[in-house]
Amino acid sequence: MKKISTRLMLLGALLVVSSIMFAACAAPTAEPQEEPTEEAEHAEDEEHDHTEDHVLAEGDVARGGKLYTKWYAALGLDKPTEDQPLWATQATNERTGADTWRCKECHGWDYIGADGWYNTDSSHYTGFAGVFEAQDMSAEVIVAWLDGTTNADHDFSVMGEDAMIDLATFLQEGMLDNRDFIDYETGIAITADVDHGKELYTSTCNVCHGEDGRAIEGLIIGAVLHDEPWVELNHLVRTGMPGTSMPASHDLGWSIQDVLDVLTYEATLPTEAP
Repeated sequence: MKKISTRLMLLGALLVVSSIMFAACAAPTAEPQEEPTEEAEHAEDEEHDHTEDHVLAEGDVARGGKLYTKWYAALGLDKPTEDQPLWATQATNERTGADTWRCKECHGWDYIGADGWYNTDSSHYTGFAGVFEAQDMSAEVIVAWLDGTTNADHDFSVMGEDAMIDLATFLQEGMLDNRDFIDYETGIAITADVDHGKELYTSTCNVCHGEDGRAIEGLIIGAVLHDEPWVELNHLVRTGMPGTSMPASHDLGWSIQDVLDVLTYEATLPTEAP
């Protein structure tokens, strides 16, 4: 009887050991975790900045566009007299003083800087990048670029907090890719309806510019359409001319095609003074 009990105890012990070994063999082996690379960490941080925190600025798109054109004129401030500090990092654009502080002078009327209309063939070329990336940035990140927090040499805080919010709003919501609408070889609209453009011009623009575009002394609309790049005129019509009463087509509810139709009609107007 004693021998049988001993054997039963030994058999139980063997079963326990076997169960433990089977469980250990059956359990899946955890894969070793790879350490994140520096590039992966950077991409994760960038995704965080551009998506999770993409807070829209609550400003005026059209006013922001005027600030992009010439902020000191839009705000009625004195022109800067010294060159913008970052201007010294380029040597191709020979302009000086107030012009070096204009957003469009560095980043272009088409917002793509050296990759756009202000490329190496232009006297405005600086080599500076565009600002399209700002569309995906949060308001806080954009303002940090504008007030000198991110780069002390890019300090535009003189325009004030409200203006920086308006400019941030334009950068988030007001930009578009001109290459989708304007032929960069010819410089004019890819497609346009000149008759529709005449209707819009007659109902809105000729109040100031006159039926033939020559009502304002020293400003001949027809000549402007032949002398200036349409990427510039597109921006100015959409957001308005700073320092004037010119309405922004953005506020009138015009589409980009409406703007191009009007520009196409204006190109048919007289180019010489009466």
